[in-house]
Amino acid sequence: MSPAFADNGSGIRSFFQKFRQERQDDRKGSNNNIDDTASRSAALLLKHEAERRDRITKFWKKTGERLQKLINREKKIADKIGVRIDRLAAAGRDPAKIIELRSALVAARLKIDAAQTALNDATTQINALVIANKPAEALAKARELHKGVVGKIREAHKALIDVLVSTRGLSVTPTPTPTPTP
Repeated sequence: MSPAFADNGSGIRSFFQKFRQERQDDRKGSNNNIDDTASRSAALLLKHEAERRDRITKFWKKTGERLQKLINREKKIADKIGVRIDRLAAAGRDPAKIIELRSALVAARLKIDAAQTALNDATTQINALVIANKPAEALAKARELHKGVVGKIREAHKALIDVLVSTRGLSVTPTPTPTPTP
C-alpha cells in the first residue's frame, strides 16, 4: 500500500489536497483565460475560411478549364461548318441559301464569343469574390455564374445545330441514279 493511503485519514486527505492543488495550478497555467480561448477559436475560424477559399478557387479553376474546353469545341464545330458552307458555295449551290447559312454561322460565332466573354468575366468576379466575401457567399455566386456561362454555351451550341441542320439539304455528293437490272 502506498504511504499516502496510510491507516489514518490524514494521509488520504493530504493526497487529495495535493491532487486538487496540482489540478488548479494546471488550469491557471493553461487555458483558464477566456481571451485565449476566443483567440484560438478565431484563429481556427480564419484557418477554415482560408481552406474554404482555396477549395472554391480550385473548384472554379477546374470548372473554368472544363467550360473553356467546351467553348473550344464549339469553335472547332463552327470552323467545320464554315468549311462545309464554303464547299457548298464552290459547288454552285443556291447562293441565297449560302448567304443565309453564312449569316446564321456569324450569329452562332457571336454567341460563342459571348460565352467566352461570360467565362472571362466570371473568372475575374470569382477571384474578387473569394477575397472579399465569406466562402459560403462566394460559392453560391460561383454556382450562379457557372449556370450563366453554361446557359450561354448551350445557346451557342443550339445556334450551331440550327446552321448544321440547314446545310443538310444542300449536299455536295451526287445522288446515285438507279440502274436497271438486266
